[in-house]
Amino acid sequence: LTPSCAPKREVIVTLCLRHTGPYTDFMKTILLLLLCSGANAFTNPLSLREAFRIALEKNESPEISKLQAVQADERVSQAFGKLLPNLSLVGAYQRQDSPLDATGPLKSDQSTVKFSLTQPVFHGFSDIYAYESLKAKLRGQTANTFQTTLNLYVSVAKVFYDTLSIEHDVINLNHLLELSEKREKELKDRTQIGRSRKGELLAALSQVATVKVQVESAKFQLIQARDNFQFITGVESKAELEDEPHAVIPHTASLELYLNMVENRPDVTGQKEELASSDDLVLAAKGGHWPSLDLSGNYYLHRTGLLADSKWDVGVSLLIPIFKGFSTQGEIREAVAKRKERELLLAQTRRAAVKDIRTAFYNLRSGIVQYEALLVAVKTANENHKQQLREYGYGLVSNLDVIQASNTLTEARRNLDRNHYQTKLALVSLQAAAGQIP
Repeated sequence: LTPSCAPKREVIVTLCLRHTGPYTDFMKTILLLLLCSGANAFTNPLSLREAFRIALEKNESPEISKLQAVQADERVSQAFGKLLPNLSLVGAYQRQDSPLDATGPLKSDQSTVKFSLTQPVFHGFSDIYAYESLKAKLRGQTANTFQTTLNLYVSVAKVFYDTLSIEHDVINLNHLLELSEKREKELKDRTQIGRSRKGELLAALSQVATVKVQVESAKFQLIQARDNFQFITGVESKAELEDEPHAVIPHTASLELYLNMVENRPDVTGQKEELASSDDLVLAAKGGHWPSLDLSGNYYLHRTGLLADSKWDVGVSLLIPIFKGFSTQGEIREAVAKRKERELLLAQTRRAAVKDIRTAFYNLRSGIVQYEALLVAVKTANENHKQQLREYGYGLVSNLDVIQASNTLTEARRNLDRNHYQTKLALVSLQAAAGQIP
């Protein structure tokens, strides 16, 4: 699967290596050494994989997603910290009204310095389920980070192949313009000596003007494509792009193979983790109906008052909820509604994933079929163009027939090049729809 126009530098190298003579082998060696040593000095073609690697470093979306994953990880750490003991050094000073007997154990100045330890024992499993919910959210965010990477890969592939497609479109149109201007010059000479009608010259002039408009339009589209490429990848817009030679034809993978990958797609995985997180939140909300039990202890470094000689104490705190103004029940209903929402989002994501895969698969299959037909169209149009030129030289056809043949050939080449890059993009889209980066 190759575009109709190859880079000019490859043609030059081929012509050089085909030269024959007494020093052919020596010259081939020198030329290859120069090409290998100086390739990077003159050109540094950028492949799709390299453009994607640079985009990962310069595009903000992957970094934003990574930072969101870091935040989710820290929330897990915070939730786990609530399950562990809480140790604090506490200092307190209090001044109060002087007692009647200032020399007794009651004094106007009271101060305390202590280590205080609190250990949650039982909170209706709310803290445990909240911790598990955040862990599921972290797994979901990790999947979303990979989905962001997949989306970026497709975006890079789109601007990459769009740019190459328009570049070849400009090449094809410039070639047509060259043929048209050559035809115009020839007709001017033939009209002056009366061998061609003026109407043919006018048709050629119209053809040249029309093609010039098309060339300028394609150049403007190329500027836009280059700007889009720079915006997505962060690569300089003038960078040379290299079409990797990986083949799309034949593509024998079945639709069922890709549909079986739906459950492994990162967006589907992320939604499943969000649903698991919602399940834990429902259980955590129901824990609000349960009593809570805490264990606490204090060790006093300094103490005044009646208990000045007491160095430690230990206590148990039991809280039984009786009535909270229906707030706990409201939290449960909210958690249940969120769980139902996540269940619907998961089903929607699955359906969208199946649709994406089917669309990309049939788009790829159609592109492959069209490619085979377009190869025949280009070959036939090229033979027809040559035949029209020969017959025009014999006076059997008019200049309009030659112009039409040139236009048909150019349009066939343009269609082939567009199909070439659209089919490659369809393959990338199919692989990404299945959750894969080639």
